[in-house]
This record gives sequence, structure tokens and C-alpha cells, in this order.
Amino acid sequence: MRFRYKDWFDGHSWSAGIFEFGDGRDQESTSEAINAWYGVYLWGLATGNTDVRDLGRLLLAQEIRSAQKYWHIASPDAIYDAPFDSHGSVGILWTSKVDFVTFFGPTAEKVIGIQVLPVTPITEGLCR
Repeated sequence: MRFRYKDWFDGHSWSAGIFEFGDGRDQESTSEAINAWYGVYLWGLATGNTDVRDLGRLLLAQEIRSAQKYWHIASPDAIYDAPFDSHGSVGILWTSKVDFVTFFGPTAEKVIGIQVLPVTPITEGLCR
């Protein structure tokens, strides 16, 4: 897939692209998508390819903005009702709902961890 399941309309990636589950498409790890685009940016920077570098910057900026809007819930942001407004994070964003859970467990450490790990230099731009 050329743009890692990027949804240009929604501004973020979907983990399985156009494949839908019962609740539609899903995205769990915003940090995975962000680090993918960060890698594109770094590759363009390292090779001196300004087109690749700038494409990486564009994709990265969109993914970070979407992650901060739809997954990292800043208080007071009324985008979601309880319990998401008090947790400060979404675990899985689906086409038709949000969950405070991951595919490997429902604890806060897992839900928040999947949105942040791995910690790389771009994490500072992701976490406000």
C-alpha cells in the first residue's frame, strides 16, 4: 500500500486499510502510524530527497493532528462522552465507535502505551 492505509479524508491511517470488521475500520496504534511517517521524513532527509522528506512531513503532520484530536483527549474537549473525557485517551477508534481497550488488554497502561510507544524523538511532537 503506497500510503500505509492512509485515509486522506479522515486524516489518519486505518490499521487494516479498507478491510472492515463488525464496527467498521479501526486504528489502535497512533504512534505506529506516526513513526512510519517519521521514518519517511527521516529517509528523505538522510538521502537529500526533498520530495520524500516533504511527503513524510505532510503525512506526519496529518497523523499527529488526527491523533491529538481523536485519540489523545485534552481536557476539556467534548469530542467524546465519559469515560473517554476522564481517561484522556482512546484505545481503538472504529468507524462507528470508540473503545477504551486494546486488542491485547483493557488496562489504562496498555491503552495509553499503545498510543505512545515506541518513544522516539517525534514523540515530543505527538504528546502535548
